[in-house]
Amino acid sequence: MIFKIILLANLLIFTISCNKTNNSVDSKYTDPIKYYKDYWPNESGNLDSTEMAIHDFASASECLDCHGQYFAEWSKSRHAHSFDDPIFQKGWNEAQIDFPDTGERFCIQCHAPIAFVTGENDIYDVMKEGVTCTFCHSFTGFGETVNANDQIVANAIYKLNPGENTMYGPIENPDDNPYHNSEYSRLFSRSDMCLPCHDFTIGGIEAEITFTEWNIATAGGMSETNSCQSCHMPFRNGRHEHDFIGVDIDLTKPIDHIDSQYLKVDSLLKTSVELSFVFDINMTGLMNNDTLTIPISVKSRIHHSLPSGTSFAREAWIEIKVLQNNSVVFSSGNLGNNTSDLNLNDPALLLFTSNILSSNNDTLSSIPNTQYYFPQLLPALTTKDWTYLFIDDGGILDNSNPIDISVRMLFRPFKPAILRNINPPELLDNLPIFEMARIDTTYIIP
Repeated sequence: MIFKIILLANLLIFTISCNKTNNSVDSKYTDPIKYYKDYWPNESGNLDSTEMAIHDFASASECLDCHGQYFAEWSKSRHAHSFDDPIFQKGWNEAQIDFPDTGERFCIQCHAPIAFVTGENDIYDVMKEGVTCTFCHSFTGFGETVNANDQIVANAIYKLNPGENTMYGPIENPDDNPYHNSEYSRLFSRSDMCLPCHDFTIGGIEAEITFTEWNIATAGGMSETNSCQSCHMPFRNGRHEHDFIGVDIDLTKPIDHIDSQYLKVDSLLKTSVELSFVFDINMTGLMNNDTLTIPISVKSRIHHSLPSGTSFAREAWIEIKVLQNNSVVFSSGNLGNNTSDLNLNDPALLLFTSNILSSNNDTLSSIPNTQYYFPQLLPALTTKDWTYLFIDDGGILDNSNPIDISVRMLFRPFKPAILRNINPPELLDNLPIFEMARIDTTYIIP
């Protein structure tokens, strides 16, 4: 009898809690009431059916009058150009050739998500806006990591409620306006909002797992303090910026075009690492039997790997120059210009990147044909120690003059090889190299 009473009480509590009225997305998401529009992809990634239509998503231009600053920032962001970006377009075309049944849907599930969830094959203007305002602000639930098979069947999960004249966001008690309803959602403060696009595997290979890296570094995302938004959508002057700053810039702009986007990428990268000598070179004798030993340390300050995302396209490395009498006596990671390739045969080179290979061991620049993945990354919040050894067996060094040592950590968003076969050709010419950190010292030979 006691067991029956306890069971009845629990059922009563459950019933009351389910029927409790609450207007926040968080409560509705856990209610048995359906609160998002669904879609049903088939074995090729095309939709058999969908509850969403193209007219459910308004163009970003309709947000301009009231949200001009947000629009201005978004329009320069990589989200706004996720579809029309020439690098994506080349990869998309290749995917459709290699995977004629699935390649088209696989790529647009993130780069033109409105086309994916509506099942549209015609390219409407709002689809060309990539990740646009009304797409993100229709989120009512979290997606999941995309686990694609070898045939790259699109299966991204979005939980959206578009076309109901309600915009969801992170502002509690939003002001009323005559254009749409506004509803607070705690979802928008969590890194899970960046799923499914920023976390996926292909054939079991962890090709682009930024969210997973973050989730591990933050102990399962228990704190919202270090969310994706806190770095990539920082809260300044009473609002969240909508540049979605990462490491990419618009490569169609001349390399000397320094705009706010470039400056914010530069600033973000400069806060990502700490570079130091392992000990004070001037206080410790580093010359030993004509060998100059230079130990350095690179410390990650970010909550995902460096580089992350399409790490196979990116390069972060250490450039070191040892000079005496203004002449370089030793160097590593030094480039002739921004479009030069790094010398991968240099045993002293400290490089952070990854490589993806096909079944024929060909190096790839996009993921659909990935069969092998070789990460060489700086994991989140870790330190990498590295020692440079210069053996002066040629008697180059002059003991009567000091040695100047310059160490820089550099970054470029694309490996030059990826851009060499992409039109327009100026994309390669406009490839920047960012300085993430720098240390210098002068060493007196004892």
